Amino acid sequence: MGSSLKHDATAVALAFRYQERRALFDLWETQNDDASVAVEALDDIQVNQPGLTLIEQVKHSLQPIQPAITLKSSALWKTLRIWCELLPCIDLKVNRFVFICTSPIDDHSSLNSLRTDGSDRTQLLDDLDEEAKRVSADTRRPAAVNSPQPYNQKKKGIEAWSKLTQSVKHDLLDRVVLKPDAPNVYEQEDHLAAKLTSYPKAQRQKLANRLLGWWDGEVLRSMQEKRAKYISYSEVIAQLSHLNAMLEKDEFFETFSSQQPPAIYRADEMLAKQCALVNATNTMIDRARIFEWQARGQRAVWSDESPTKSKRLARYDETLVNEWKAQHDEAVEASDEDNDTSMIEEGQKVLKWASRCNSTEVGNIDNYSTPPFYIRGSYQTLSIEGRVGWHPLYKSLLGFDA
Repeated sequence: MGSSLKHDATAVALAFRYQERRALFDLWETQNDDASVAVEALDDIQVNQPGLTLIEQVKHSLQPIQPAITLKSSALWKTLRIWCELLPCIDLKVNRFVFICTSPIDDHSSLNSLRTDGSDRTQLLDDLDEEAKRVSADTRRPAAVNSPQPYNQKKKGIEAWSKLTQSVKHDLLDRVVLKPDAPNVYEQEDHLAAKLTSYPKAQRQKLANRLLGWWDGEVLRSMQEKRAKYISYSEVIAQLSHLNAMLEKDEFFETFSSQQPPAIYRADEMLAKQCALVNATNTMIDRARIFEWQARGQRAVWSDESPTKSKRLARYDETLVNEWKAQHDEAVEASDEDNDTSMIEEGQKVLKWASRCNSTEVGNIDNYSTPPFYIRGSYQTLSIEGRVGWHPLYKSLLGFDA
């Protein structure tokens, strides 16, 4: 059961990540300085442009072989239910409805008419009505005792569709676009890189990776109401220009400050041992774990950008070790080797210092303003390696003297 639940949680997380990154693609496709997008507004995605709003439903699947979308698909009728319920709240003339899915469409289905703007949807309307009548008739038949209720997944969609007049159905279908075979969550970065044709080819993949990292953080902040709900096209363009300049100048641009480790992440056991020696609180240990994950991830990104950055980061490690040594030497001098409580207290002071220090105390990587999380997390990484520690006798107690 535990494995199944973990799998389900992963699928849900990936589906949301797919949805929020799809919002970036839809915003990018507008090529409109006045456009903006929000996740979970009127629908999964809402794209605002002058005089036009795109209301989008997104369906994601990682099945190796995905069943084709047909007139019988529950996903289709769930989407229609949502859109039908929105109709009293919006002006249909200035809205378009988009159904995006990673699945294909049945080659012989009249749903294919939704792939082309301005196409005739008369046959599709008739086919939807026919399917609605078939399902309605089946649901009116008496069900066998203890048998599952048929069409539970699509019944509400059928009911909502059937309540519309033929005129409204026609107008709604005229405003619908269907986009099947969309790239899945694992393909989105490559898909974005292919769109960045105005940037040097050698930099497109890195730009796509950095842009998605920034985008993930902005969507999270919007969901937490820490920024405006709608993210504008002009913000994306400005961020791309900034990222491109950073890559060209070989500077350090942080992308992990707003990210958190996954719930299943477990730090190296040495981090916990270092903290245990000084009786660190759960809060202190949790902060150490988060900082270490952020710093390690950021270092991997920077090191991947260029060999020169790896060398500069290694030099910065030496700076951090030197600054730590001054703090640790003071703890050794202030503690009583025959008094465990004294050594624990002095060692905890060093851990607290490492968990809150910033570049004003330890300096920057070259002339780059180094983010606090990287400094604090680097100290945790160095503690795992034994190059730094908190307890005055950590080397002998943890076997680093061997």
